[in-house]
Amino acid sequence: MHGIGPFSSKLVDPVYELTDKGTFLLTYLLRPGTPTQSSPPNCFAWKVGTQVRGYAGEGTVIGARCSPANHLTQYWVRRLNGERFWAPSQELKLIGTEPSTAAPNNSLDASGGRVFLK
Repeated sequence: MHGIGPFSSKLVDPVYELTDKGTFLLTYLLRPGTPTQSSPPNCFAWKVGTQVRGYAGEGTVIGARCSPANHLTQYWVRRLNGERFWAPSQELKLIGTEPSTAAPNNSLDASGGRVFLK
């Protein structure tokens, strides 16, 4: 692609986004999603506010994105010091007690690196 914008990126396969405001269906890369009451059953094992531990440390889930077509869920986690990182679902383990949260579905084929932002 080249030229003078504006450009928009329509997703071939929809992505679901979990936020503190609910679950959204994304069909464009950089546009807000459409609120939805449901997502595929294997998308979000952890909910916003869940305390988790992964390779990059531990913290609180503040969001997530799920691509059912690619069997990939990545969680946005905030550490106590405010730093944030992305982690794939199979890397995270529950810490503390939260009886309403199920264990993550480790059958997801998630890959990819971690992104650290401050």
